[in-house]
Amino acid sequence: MKTKEKITLCAVRATDGGARLLLDIAHGEGENMRRETLCIFAARQARLPACGTIIPDTYAEFLHEADICEAVTLGLRLLAYSGVSRMRLIQKMRVRGVSASAADAAADLLVQEGYLNEAESALAVAQSGLAKLWGDKRILQDLASKGFHDAALEAVKDMLKGQNAAKRCAKLIKKRRMVLPQEDGEIARFAAKLMRYGYTAREMKMALEENAEI
Repeated sequence: MKTKEKITLCAVRATDGGARLLLDIAHGEGENMRRETLCIFAARQARLPACGTIIPDTYAEFLHEADICEAVTLGLRLLAYSGVSRMRLIQKMRVRGVSASAADAAADLLVQEGYLNEAESALAVAQSGLAKLWGDKRILQDLASKGFHDAALEAVKDMLKGQNAAKRCAKLIKKRRMVLPQEDGEIARFAAKLMRYGYTAREMKMALEENAEI
């Protein structure tokens, strides 16, 4: 960052119980002086910023830290709405104008502090899929499309082992009032519809047999 204008760190104040620092910065001197306040995370600073004249590169670092601090605040709001993956959270922050580097650093902080747990988020999204009577394959494909990492997908796979996909398929067939047709072409379309829900041929067969016994 290049500028001939004098930049002064006028004051450093703690806020949020000491977790954040407010930096009062002045640009220029005399009547043309402009002031701004930047908010940064105290824990990310190697030392307490010292008041006095600062070089442009130091100011650029403070700006970047302020961007990260703002991105974390935004990230917390986004996490309050629904379970998301780290990748999707970064995408949402980027859409809202956060720089790539700030979004990436903010996501790392949210993971480190336990606000973003991919396994827990993936399980929450998977529960939504179960409520929609989706098959295991569709649930896992949906999670993969949302950017969840392999470890999160494995946690969901373990959870799904305790579920009965065939019974879920049977419920879906009843809810949709689906009846197995007799003609080959219609049977193929019937099966294709259930496959789109994520069910295997074996699960379909078991579901039809269960419904036939009722």
